[in-house]
Amino acid sequence: GIRHGAAGRQVQKGGAAVMGTAESINRALNTFFNGFGIPGYLEDNIPPAASLPYLTYKPAVPGGWNEEASFHGRLWYPSSAGRLPILQTEDQISAALAGGLTVPCEGGAILLRKGPPWAQPMDNPPEGYLCEYLNFEITQLCE
Repeated sequence: GIRHGAAGRQVQKGGAAVMGTAESINRALNTFFNGFGIPGYLEDNIPPAASLPYLTYKPAVPGGWNEEASFHGRLWYPSSAGRLPILQTEDQISAALAGGLTVPCEGGAILLRKGPPWAQPMDNPPEGYLCEYLNFEITQLCE
């Protein structure tokens, strides 16, 4: 389940309500991507000491209400464990998004869906790594 605490309060940054919405969407995505038993990191903010397995994602914020955007995530696992663990996590994420997942955020909600194509193994991942490339679609819904 998704827990809500201080994240629901108004964010004021130079009076730009849009900024609050974007931050709220990013918080919702962070909560979602950290819900599968492995750490979820922004693609450009992976801690130097991060150890496998983990998930990375590059979020997109739709341009406005009822607009869509697509973005990708990647699952990173040690190749020594074989393909089963990475596929199990991929199945967990797939099940969580079955039929679309609506996540409340400031001013409305986001609808998160699997994008086409859903999951593909990365060709030639770095030595010692397995990587699965996941596509997502996000729609911003107003209240």
